[in-house]
Amino acid sequence: MMAGNLSIEQIKWISKQYWKTENAERVRTAWVEAFNTPPPTRLTIYRIRDKFDAMGSVANAPKSGRPRTSMTEENEMRVAMTFVNSQKKVYTTCGSGTILADNVIATLNV
Repeated sequence: MMAGNLSIEQIKWISKQYWKTENAERVRTAWVEAFNTPPPTRLTIYRIRDKFDAMGSVANAPKSGRPRTSMTEENEMRVAMTFVNSQKKVYTTCGSGTILADNVIATLNV
């Protein structure tokens, strides 16, 4: 099991168990008893421990860069209405060489 697949609650559980026992194999054994699923690897347990030592938390740090936007029905409708109400022609291309302009499809002979 990879750490990316673990929930924050499971990561907290691993961290608490490790600090009680200070033994990754005991954590793995306790995991099977508690969750009845394959345990995380020793390396995963050590990485969780090291992350807590370095950052004081097991939570993920905020990501750098521009935040992602979410595609909601409201956003989709807002974008669609912007295009419908626009007086400019909007062109988009796709990998096949098709150009879409004002709901008219023309294929390029490339």
